[in-house]
Amino acid sequence: MDDFTYDKLKKKIFLDRGFDLDKYGQDYVKRRLNARMMVLNIKRDDWASYLKVIEHNIVEYVPLFDAFSVNVTEFFRDITVWQSLRDTFFPQVIAERRQYRPASLRIWSAACSSGEEPYTIAIILKEILPADVTLSIIATDIDDDALQKAAHGVYYRESLKNLEKNYPGWFKKYFTMVSQPVDPAGAITNHTEKFQIADEIKRMVAFKRHNFLIDRAPSQMDIIFCRNVMIYLAAPVKDTIMDMFSNALAPHGMFVVGKSEIIFLGRGKDYFYPVDAREHIYRKDRRLVGQSVYPPVVERRKDADDQKKPV
Repeated sequence: MDDFTYDKLKKKIFLDRGFDLDKYGQDYVKRRLNARMMVLNIKRDDWASYLKVIEHNIVEYVPLFDAFSVNVTEFFRDITVWQSLRDTFFPQVIAERRQYRPASLRIWSAACSSGEEPYTIAIILKEILPADVTLSIIATDIDDDALQKAAHGVYYRESLKNLEKNYPGWFKKYFTMVSQPVDPAGAITNHTEKFQIADEIKRMVAFKRHNFLIDRAPSQMDIIFCRNVMIYLAAPVKDTIMDMFSNALAPHGMFVVGKSEIIFLGRGKDYFYPVDAREHIYRKDRRLVGQSVYPPVVERRKDADDQKKPV
């Protein structure tokens, strides 16, 4: 393996597009690069040949960046996480926020891909949020195509299977079939039926392009979701991300990560403590356990970037 050319390739990508592959685990980087190179009939680990491709064809950066996008998602992914949030932790945070006037709830879905996660959040809160609480859901990603799909709000039935199975009433209430084409064999399947999400749910989410590795984060978030992303990042970058998410959270804010992600191997242990270790749901500042973390009813400071949306 030519490490010199591999490093040269990474440097070229960074200088051309500001995309720092050293922020990711290198095994993951090489798998993604090799997957793209295979499409171009380039031998495995032939970094020199791929370097020539991007030197002579800047359009190659489009499929290359797509190869690094993490877009495998669905509504109510890991259903027990959402059941725990619906039954316990959303009501808990809502009760805390109602100690403020005006009562508001701010949520950030980071690396939201094509919108399944923030729309899942919106559906649950549409059902349980009291009328006196104003809601803001910010959903961000670096993939423009994924954000466009999210804003459009049309999904294959396959990505809705957990919702349809566990909350059939919500499925019928918030989704309308818009097409029922057949596959090449003439069959109608979960991969051919498409459903449009209701406008009342779409209006609850504000989608933005944002790279949380380099862009300024929103602030005073009550809950942050960053699920199934950090497993792809290098250890030093994870520590930086823990700093950023901790700073973005309001005091005693909630942090939800993926079921396969562990935040206590680095700096995460300095900022968060588990409130549901099985479902990987955390709170900021474990020193506050057992303490009264909110004062009596007060006026809550409004940030300039606070985009509030009534439910």
